[in-house]
Amino acid sequence: MKKVNTVNPAHLEATLLSMMEPFFITTTNKLPFHGAGTAANNGISVSPVACAIDRPRRVLYRSVDKMMHIVANLTKEPTKNSEYLQGVHAPQPNEISIPKARVTGTLPADLVGMFVNVNPNPQYLPIGGYHMFEGDGALTSVRILGDGHATFAYTHFDTAKRQHEMELGRSNELSIMAMRGYSGLVLVLMDALKRKLEKRKYLRSTANTNIEEHGGRLYALWEGGLPYELSITSDGTSLQTQRQLVYDEYEGPFSAHPVAHPTNGNWYSVSYMLENPTCDAAIVVLDANSQFIRNVPLQLGRKPMIHDAAVTNNYVVVLDLPVLLTPEEILKPNGSLIRMHEDKPGHIGLFPVDGTSEADIIWFEVPSCAAFHTLNAHDTADGVVLHLCQFPRFNLLAMKDIGDPKLVRYELNVRTGAVDISTHELGLDDKFGHGTYVDFPFVNPGRVGRDARYGFGSVGVPSLDRKNVRNRGVCKFDLHTGEPAAGILFPGDGLGEAGFVSKKDAVSEDDGYLLQFVKCDDGNTVMNVYDAVDMCDTPIATVHAPDGFHVPSGFHSQFIDSNMLDQMYLKM
Repeated sequence: MKKVNTVNPAHLEATLLSMMEPFFITTTNKLPFHGAGTAANNGISVSPVACAIDRPRRVLYRSVDKMMHIVANLTKEPTKNSEYLQGVHAPQPNEISIPKARVTGTLPADLVGMFVNVNPNPQYLPIGGYHMFEGDGALTSVRILGDGHATFAYTHFDTAKRQHEMELGRSNELSIMAMRGYSGLVLVLMDALKRKLEKRKYLRSTANTNIEEHGGRLYALWEGGLPYELSITSDGTSLQTQRQLVYDEYEGPFSAHPVAHPTNGNWYSVSYMLENPTCDAAIVVLDANSQFIRNVPLQLGRKPMIHDAAVTNNYVVVLDLPVLLTPEEILKPNGSLIRMHEDKPGHIGLFPVDGTSEADIIWFEVPSCAAFHTLNAHDTADGVVLHLCQFPRFNLLAMKDIGDPKLVRYELNVRTGAVDISTHELGLDDKFGHGTYVDFPFVNPGRVGRDARYGFGSVGVPSLDRKNVRNRGVCKFDLHTGEPAAGILFPGDGLGEAGFVSKKDAVSEDDGYLLQFVKCDDGNTVMNVYDAVDMCDTPIATVHAPDGFHVPSGFHSQFIDSNMLDQMYLKM
């Protein structure tokens, strides 16, 4: 059914967001756009680091900054006590590059390229707490050379934010964990004033969430800022930040999960606008060469947290689910700036790939739910089928309390407005334990936006008290038959998303390799290669990090094939 927008300007103006809006710095000061096809940078401009501030401003800035630390120290839990700084989440301050890593088993001859995982690794701890979404981007990488050997590296991304904090010798960011209660309101307002005084001229990005290839380039992504283009390091073992995408036509943030059209290569970013008082989200369209095409602002009547999207030949799938920015809840002692509202419905929108305005979207109302990730979507004769990893509740400040997540199939009929919903059962409790669920979903890259038979995902296993969740394996769904999934049990904790690589002479959609970084129970880190057809717990081959070298848990992964790496060498 069509969604009816119910924007209430009076209510929006009454929120704390409108109180703080004059202080928000959300522009890039109109850096010059160099035009499509320019040899120098192909329309890409570099974002500057914050400019110097004069002495009176600097004195006031330091005073406000000092007061923030005092208020945070008096009213907030010590940052060092954060659960996201313990165990597999503990930071790694060191970098390492091993040109010849230890390999056990035999690496397949047709598996040649680099497997990487992006992880949050704070250089300095924020003010008033720490959440894993706030860490600086770092990269775990294994390059498989094709001769039975492999390299191993761990590196930090050199973003503008990281450079700025190195100059300061500390973080000047306020943690989202501090944004609650009256003391949280005071800290938010002081932080807004500090940003104003600092006169920042760049869009902050930690580049800590995802890596995607587009237009022959690789980008590190974080949904609060614009992407960083990556280049290969001089020793060929890892990737490094090169420059940041900046466009005259668009000044807002970019999604951590932009989706590429399966045939024409256009890139679609569905981004939420937490700090923009004029719109709630935006669909940004780039062409196959990362040149700007259009920006479609969305007025949704609320500010949802939109982490992912999906694409088919005909539509971009837009998720307007009731995980919302709720600034008025800062004033509550246990309030959360972003949380799910179980009493509000969700909406799934289908935006035509050649659409130009919000009016082009076909909306469907769905039951209340929360979701980070889509598995895939494809067109049907009557509309679209979407697979979504969803959970019944969500609170940004208590992320492990997400209820009983499911992989859910939505069949959206554009002719009748009907929505048919069904659930894929994981069926792996006997192997992994009670309450297992799936997230970090993916399909064979060649089936993105098309009807895929097989879907894969990480298996989350909650503790008995549901206060902790471990990534204990990877599973495979048969999306056509609905049969229970097959699963691989890791010898420890999975460090983020797995990756799929097709075999050179693949005879089926699932005929390939599953790659996964694992923190083994003995404390060492490995990258395992598994067979995606037989889903056996025993890996085909294992690449070992140096004994005792801690690798933090990460988010999303990417396999970069040898052709892409060769292109990156030519650009050096």
